[in-house]
Amino acid sequence: MPVTCSVCKEIIKKGEDAIFIPTSGHKHPKCHINNPHQSNSTENSTDNYDVEYEHKSNDLITKFTLEGNNDQKLSGFESNPPIDTTKKTQALSQSRNPELASRMKIKCNHTCQICETITFKNKNGDYYYTESHHIIPRALGGPDKPTNILIVCANCHRKFDSGDESTLLETYKILKQKKIIEDFDALKQFKAISEKLFDQLNKLS
Repeated sequence: MPVTCSVCKEIIKKGEDAIFIPTSGHKHPKCHINNPHQSNSTENSTDNYDVEYEHKSNDLITKFTLEGNNDQKLSGFESNPPIDTTKKTQALSQSRNPELASRMKIKCNHTCQICETITFKNKNGDYYYTESHHIIPRALGGPDKPTNILIVCANCHRKFDSGDESTLLETYKILKQKKIIEDFDALKQFKAISEKLFDQLNKLS
């Protein structure tokens, strides 16, 4: 299948120099120089929105820590999910509210719920860096609620996105042992895990 330049739309001939950018595709070198920042709403990667989301939630942590009513607020979010404030993009992910992520990080004392690693100090405040992960992804219809959110280190977060079946099995096994996830029916229902992995998880004691 012919490859076309994402800027000038002309075919990039076999053997011809080209630049490949994951978020925008192939470009002729001259097109890239003339249009280095060209993008559209569908070219932004999910990672970019994850970073923006985490940065927003990190900025709120100091404020919410000082307020001191975190558990009460989280209980309210479980009953009435917060209003989504992040951008929606075509076929990428559903919007999420960074306030909820911030409050979950405070509740978990900025410690990974899987490996319990305390990471590096965040540049935006005197607390340790963590990320939030939706157990059932928002893109699959998972709710933006406290019970659907894990607080994890960056390494454990990537296990959900890029880990093979054996990695996922060990990760979910830890969550079951800690009684963070009691059963995996919802994960199967929303097709967040494979049938094979679901069967393996059900055999865990």
